[in-house]
Amino acid sequence: MALNANKAVSHTMRLAAVILAAVIVCLAILLVRAAQSDSARQVDASVAEQTDISYSWWGNDARHHYTANGIKDFTEKNPDINVSLSYGVWDGYERRYASMMRAHDECDVMQINYAWLATYSPDGSGYYDLNELSDTIDLSQFSERDLAFGTRNGALNALPIAYNMPVFYYNKSILDQYGLSVPRTWNDLFSCARVLRAHGVSMLCMNDKQLWMTMLAWYEQTTGTAVFDENGACQIGEADFESMLSMCARMAAEGVIDLDAGSPAQQFANGKTAGVAIWASDASRYCQPVVDAGQTVVLGENPGVDGPSATGWYMKPATMLAISKNTAHPEEAARLVNYLLNDPDYALLQGTEKGVPVSSAAYQALADNGKLSGFEEEATEQMHRNMDGLKAMEPAMEDTKTVNAFKDCLRKYQYGRTDLSQSAQELYTAVQESIG
Repeated sequence: MALNANKAVSHTMRLAAVILAAVIVCLAILLVRAAQSDSARQVDASVAEQTDISYSWWGNDARHHYTANGIKDFTEKNPDINVSLSYGVWDGYERRYASMMRAHDECDVMQINYAWLATYSPDGSGYYDLNELSDTIDLSQFSERDLAFGTRNGALNALPIAYNMPVFYYNKSILDQYGLSVPRTWNDLFSCARVLRAHGVSMLCMNDKQLWMTMLAWYEQTTGTAVFDENGACQIGEADFESMLSMCARMAAEGVIDLDAGSPAQQFANGKTAGVAIWASDASRYCQPVVDAGQTVVLGENPGVDGPSATGWYMKPATMLAISKNTAHPEEAARLVNYLLNDPDYALLQGTEKGVPVSSAAYQALADNGKLSGFEEEATEQMHRNMDGLKAMEPAMEDTKTVNAFKDCLRKYQYGRTDLSQSAQELYTAVQESIG
């Protein structure tokens, strides 16, 4: 009997232990589910509290890729913000941007062209005043000169990402092959061209805007008068445009430039031209393929009358960041602007693809990680060495309508459809109409 009683007690205790264990497991499951539910509610609340903003830019596939990665990093650091992206290539982008600005449908944060400040915000009211967001955007990373580029009528409309100016790169392998030195003057360009054209090689290749900038420099150096004054007004006449068009025609006739060559990048890569005039921020895109082909590329000084000269050559922000004046979320937009300009992680993603960064924080991040090298950095260093002689580019200098008018009038004269006087008259009228 005692043995049976002990067995009964033992069985009861085991049963109680099993029941207790089951209760503990059930409680644990309930606690885990409650915690998961609470966590899910917190996530849902976090998502519900997200602020949606948008960012637009233009560029190539490489720019799209690192920018998208940067936005992912930004939203991980700022989980309360969701960023929608709008981007494309440059061709057609300006036209789409103009439509968005007219419809007040622009993105909250925008990569903009320097010339657009004059177009969309001549009185400073076209973009958000970033001075009002200085608690969020670290403006101390920029000099007074940097800030001045984006200031209109006292309002800080935009901040520069990097600086730009026309620079001249040469295929030294081609020059060495024909016993030529890197040109330093306008006369040097003609002298080199006389040798090269006998071998089917042009001295320089450049797009229409770079040719226009080159002619502005040549005219200012040879006359002592700038084509545009500090207010963007054209201060020369028809006879002056005659001399510019005549110089262009001479350069084409004597092989200094090839107006019918097509893509300057392809011409330079294929060895059809010994040199190329480009924006400093585009240096790698033009020069690296030449280096990859086993050739040597060198940076030349911008040509002058008696030697390299900063006179007549102008600098500007390569691209800028601005915030829409219509944004409903200025604080969140400002956080994105600060990230894109000053965050070290984004600086490393971007590198010098847009040029050497203006922001001191971004520049230091690249310096600390050995990323300040290459063609853009070389061109930027030369720009800084000549900074005292360089003036700020007036937006009118690169006005699209003006550049197109220059191209059309030059082609008409070159192909004999109009004479020099008529072409100059048409160009003068077009420039006056373009700058209003």
